[in-house]
Amino acid sequence: METFKFYENRKVAILQQINSTQSLVREVFLNEKGEDVIAKEPFVVSTINLTDSILTSYKVGMLKQYEEDYEKTIKEWEYKIEREEIRLKNEYDKVYHLTKAVQELASTLSNENRLEFIKLLDFMSGSIEWVVANEYNVPKIIHFNELNLYQSWEGRIEGMKLITLFGMPNGKLQYMLNEYRDGSGSWKYVFFYHEEHEAFDKFKEILLSKNISEDVIKAAKEYNITLDESKLKEFYSGKKEYLQNEIDKITQNLIVYKERLESITDN
Repeated sequence: METFKFYENRKVAILQQINSTQSLVREVFLNEKGEDVIAKEPFVVSTINLTDSILTSYKVGMLKQYEEDYEKTIKEWEYKIEREEIRLKNEYDKVYHLTKAVQELASTLSNENRLEFIKLLDFMSGSIEWVVANEYNVPKIIHFNELNLYQSWEGRIEGMKLITLFGMPNGKLQYMLNEYRDGSGSWKYVFFYHEEHEAFDKFKEILLSKNISEDVIKAAKEYNITLDESKLKEFYSGKKEYLQNEIDKITQNLIVYKERLESITDN
């Protein structure tokens, strides 16, 4: 019958005493039913360290280990949180000082330019929703999320284009949008807005400032914008005159060609 002892608070079965100082043992575990199960692998222990009972309660020992692990984990997370708080504070300080510098710079600008400069902050913060592009024929209203598709052609999508803030000779600030991100290709004047109605007002202003053309008339009908009646009459009058001149040229050419044809004989 096995003799059971405890070695370093582990229950062991004594197989044999090797000598006066050493014993051969196997560790004893509890199965799911709470029964003792003797391990297969034996190991040698110092006989003097074998005791008849657990020196310290198993639960107390485990609880102590849990507490040590808990304290270690708490310290690790406290360190991580402290480092993250420092990092966030540094980032906040950078944003604060940058914003303050921008605001100080904006305060030196005229009212009109100040508004345009502040839109740069709005652009960087992602609060811009609508863009109006002043194209040669007619302006365009574009939702900001679709700006990367603007000016793409033949199925090529170049991604975000280069947007530049220019200073004009008259001191006015103006944004421009290039066809490609490296600044190459054609460019357009662009205007940024938070609300769609603001963008529409700018679109209408630009459209009405254009010379009357078929494209302008088409855009005005699409957006239900009333064009200047006198300008329309002038446009249609000029168009009629142009077409009549073309008809006269063609008629004159037909007369010439007819005379040449009649002058040709078969012999």
